[in-house]
Amino acid sequence: MLKKLTKKQQAQLPHWRDKWIAIGLSTDRADWDRAEQALRACYRHAQLDEPKLIVPTASPLLAVQAGPIADLILGTPDLRRRAKSVSVKSTLTREVCHTLHDAVACAVFGALKEHPIVPPQRSLLIEEVLQSSAAQKAFSANWIQYLGGRFWASWSAFESFFREVCQYEFPLADRARDCAEMTQSSCWIWPHREFATVSDRPCVLHRDDAGQLHSLDGAAIQWVNGWGVYAVHGTVVPSDWIEQKDQLDPTLALTHANVELRRAAAEIVGWDAVLAHVPTTVVDTDDNPQIGTLLRADLPDAPGSQFLRVQCGTGRVFVLSVPPDCRTALQANAWTYDMTEDVFKLFQART
Repeated sequence: MLKKLTKKQQAQLPHWRDKWIAIGLSTDRADWDRAEQALRACYRHAQLDEPKLIVPTASPLLAVQAGPIADLILGTPDLRRRAKSVSVKSTLTREVCHTLHDAVACAVFGALKEHPIVPPQRSLLIEEVLQSSAAQKAFSANWIQYLGGRFWASWSAFESFFREVCQYEFPLADRARDCAEMTQSSCWIWPHREFATVSDRPCVLHRDDAGQLHSLDGAAIQWVNGWGVYAVHGTVVPSDWIEQKDQLDPTLALTHANVELRRAAAEIVGWDAVLAHVPTTVVDTDDNPQIGTLLRADLPDAPGSQFLRVQCGTGRVFVLSVPPDCRTALQANAWTYDMTEDVFKLFQART
């Protein structure tokens, strides 16, 4: 039994951490062959028949939408009978589905034929089901039955260190090995007894210095079919706040019911635009415009908030949020560089 890591094994921990973080953040395309082999192995480990086919989808949303709706069709006798009568073409190649219609069609008709099919451009049966309330109910009730793939990499990172670095063969290690393979090669997975929908990895991923999803120029995370999530320092925001930021009302930073969304709105439009709608008091003004002016404003739920209006070297003016205990513009400016006022003065003197 392994009770303590050797120094050599401990030295491998930073490398192993970085390796699995890179796996979790990868924007490379999914390794479909590797994912399918690992997923089929996981079915066997669970003593289940292998799925009749694996349906690659362009995004996690498609995977968890298509799976429950395909299950609805295959599990409803009348719909299954109607689906069996639909003529579809077989294919030897794996096509990544970019629309919900195609993903559901590939799952349903492929499961019935037990091999991949070319999705019909327009299936009346699929369109009828997609427009039904039953489809929405099936999605709402069952989308959560997914596996997170590379987004759930923490367990595989943990166990694979002992299995691969420490050479520790614990019970069920073969299952853990195939689970790790599946985790590394794809994103979300929605397993079913007759099929499985598997998502591609994202093609865009932006984070801030704290590792949170963040982008002011587009989706913070996005997949090849265009679906994604917009976020500001980890707070999910409506897409039009980013895509049409010039039309975003600055007063949302003061009036939105959600405090986190207020902060996100302020980040997007800038505090200068927000403070134009709030009475401000000058706390201190430095003679040097690049040191700036310290302002105080009473924001909703945040009275006594302070801001530094400062001019950068290019002549542009910025307004930055600073701690409420700053007494001078110089101290506030020093804080933005993570310096004390005395240390900041030394840099000022040298430059």
